[in-house]
Amino acid sequence: MPKGFSLEGVGIALEGHPLLRDLSLAINPEERILLLGPSGSGKSTLLAALAGLVPEAVPGEISGALSRPTAPAALVFQDPETQLVAATVAEDIVFALENRALPRDLLQQAASEGLALARLPADRECHRLSGGERQRVALAAALTAHRHLGGPLLLDEAITDLDEDSTAAFFATLARHDGGWIATDHRIDPWRGLVDRVLVLDRSGRLALDGPAADVFARDLGALGIRLPGHSSALPARSGALLAEDGPLKLHAGEVVALTGANGCGKTTLARRLATANAKRTAMLFQNPELGLTAATVAEQAPGVDLGDLGLAEARDRHPLRLSHGQKRRLALAGVFAARRPLTILDEPSNGLDADGFAGLLADIAGVAADGRAVLLISHDAELIARCAHRSVDLGETAHAG
Repeated sequence: MPKGFSLEGVGIALEGHPLLRDLSLAINPEERILLLGPSGSGKSTLLAALAGLVPEAVPGEISGALSRPTAPAALVFQDPETQLVAATVAEDIVFALENRALPRDLLQQAASEGLALARLPADRECHRLSGGERQRVALAAALTAHRHLGGPLLLDEAITDLDEDSTAAFFATLARHDGGWIATDHRIDPWRGLVDRVLVLDRSGRLALDGPAADVFARDLGALGIRLPGHSSALPARSGALLAEDGPLKLHAGEVVALTGANGCGKTTLARRLATANAKRTAMLFQNPELGLTAATVAEQAPGVDLGDLGLAEARDRHPLRLSHGQKRRLALAGVFAARRPLTILDEPSNGLDADGFAGLLADIAGVAADGRAVLLISHDAELIARCAHRSVDLGETAHAG
């Protein structure tokens, strides 16, 4: 039987900052585990340690005893842009297997399997893929490597940019998957019915809950900073003066418009074109929040912003790129909203946000609209769209109709 994970009194610190404390648990290789916790609780750090990246590739210190399988882990990072390393989709899918010098006939078989999962042409250039398409390639590469190399499968918020069809296809594949896996996410509902066990980290990086999925889901997870499914609260339509227009898209003052559509249909491209045409009036959150973080410290990145409201008071002197994914997004969002431009463009703003971050995002978007400014919201987060958008524009349907 393949070896699982064993942690006894494990603590992990990165650059002198303790992130995980006193973790003791055993993980069976056949278990399907959902790892929950607020932003900054150490979920990604734990997966990186389980994959063997800490301290070998990610500088850090591990205390206590941590044992892991000898076979290489298949890890999907939060940001797929940091994971794709080859020129084309097919080359990227078999990259890990090539590094293990697998026979050519097996590589060809693995490439065919992975391409079926990615649902993309073999010769598509990776640098031309959309965010959702890159995530599909990263998932296909990980699942293919896991199948042929036998190591653990670790998924770090790996479905955030997927459209509805891609999400359904991925979960259908995961349901047929023979072995276990560990996944992190800030959304619970997509994983119900698939997971056996749930681990919950608290804000200090300690294990707060560990048990069967049904038992843990029945607990008060909101008190631990976990985002819970909310109720839809679609807003009445508002239509002030026309503020910006680009092809099928018209934005009015005081209006929140959700731009939806399948992965690769051009949502981000259209948004960037709109931002360029209205550069002096637009503040934009990029799909990758790191693109907007340019200061040397968290405090310098958000002058005049109450870092306590962002849960970042203790990180004020840290470099913004050393924050967790969710913390980076909250910091980047704060800068975008602080600009108070007539048009705010948000590309997948809820990715990586915990309960507090999601509530803050809803409040900030509502405040922008109430102030008579416009918001263009690009998202695959159905709850976010239902709770804050006045209307939706499906770019795929619009383009097809045109």
